[in-house]
Amino acid sequence: MTLIQAVQSALGSYATFSGRSRRSEYWWFYLFTVIVSIVTAGIDALLNTVFDNGFGVVGLLTSLALLLPTWAVTVRRLHDTGRTGWWVLLPLVLTLALVVMGFVAVFVLVLNFGGADASLTWLVTVPILVLVLLTIASLIVLLVFLCQGSEAGPNKYGPSPKGPVPPASPFGGHHPTPNGTGDWATSPQRP
Repeated sequence: MTLIQAVQSALGSYATFSGRSRRSEYWWFYLFTVIVSIVTAGIDALLNTVFDNGFGVVGLLTSLALLLPTWAVTVRRLHDTGRTGWWVLLPLVLTLALVVMGFVAVFVLVLNFGGADASLTWLVTVPILVLVLLTIASLIVLLVFLCQGSEAGPNKYGPSPKGPVPPASPFGGHHPTPNGTGDWATSPQRP
């Protein structure tokens, strides 16, 4: 699958969370989103529409437009490896918990500014460190899942996006399909 095909496929299935997506579709679309982010950052800089926090109007709107297809292609990619798409939420939930704990930590440190009780600081710091480590671990696990190959043949999420598996040739590789359909069951074999 080429970059153009991957973008067409991912955007054509804009919010479709069912089915399967190949590695090439996922990674080409990921590259597309990175390129779009760089281009929109440049446009925001040219138009002087960058907020104080570094985000620009064009970049923000584009990111929001690409959010659903990015999640959808990620879920379909996980389906292709035989895993549930709910894995995509684990890093998000842990990050949200980290943000909440960050607010709790700030609140505790403000209350403890006089240094009356140092145990309160540790009571908040340790869970934050654990959440940081869990978030990093979940991102690594998700990355490993996204890099794995497709589950051969159909699985509970649908047929393989690679199509039917062709019979092996005695000379290595696979026989080409004479009729060009890719349907190995109805194509005559070459001797």
